[in-house]
Amino acid sequence: MLCNLSYNIPLRTAFAGTCKQHEAFVLFVKKFVESLAGFSIADLFPSIKLLHVISGMRAKLERFHHDLDSMLESIIEEHRASNANLENSDDETYYLLDVLLNLQDHRALEFPLTTDNIKAVILDMLMAGTETSSTTVEWAMSKMIKNPKILEKAQAKVRQVYDRTGDVNESDLYVLKYLKLVIKETLRLHPPVPMILRGVKLMDMRYQPRP
Repeated sequence: MLCNLSYNIPLRTAFAGTCKQHEAFVLFVKKFVESLAGFSIADLFPSIKLLHVISGMRAKLERFHHDLDSMLESIIEEHRASNANLENSDDETYYLLDVLLNLQDHRALEFPLTTDNIKAVILDMLMAGTETSSTTVEWAMSKMIKNPKILEKAQAKVRQVYDRTGDVNESDLYVLKYLKLVIKETLRLHPPVPMILRGVKLMDMRYQPRP
């Protein structure tokens, strides 16, 4: 449930929730993340390039990349066509994809914004902000369940803030200092990133021994 919620929020922010392939896209991204986080013998011996071929991981990820790229292309074109039909509409609600397409069409940036750039922004937002968020919330909930006093205090602080208005408003989040501390402690104990994707070495490193 938390994982689905963490996917739905950024998807609705990006695509306005009007994407026909919404559910299929969410399922596909989940499988892609699971494949990236899965075990491969080639990870133990990255210098042996033959293992990447024998294990089949490279071919699998390349297929995922091709299919995901095609799906994103279809979503962007669908959204572009939808915007063209709403040019004379009074609806002035703009979502992330609307903003990016508008920047691309009007060339409002100093550098050209390609469709591949738009795909990268959307994919980064989904993959970086979904699994990490749901994993952190799950750990925070499990830790508070094991520590009822912490849970009770966190609930009291939340009720104290939102009982005044009756509505959960994002503008009041800065007041929830205790809940913020709970989240920070959860991130300290269980950082989500190392648990999700395998490490990537971007460049050769040389460690200098102490004098």
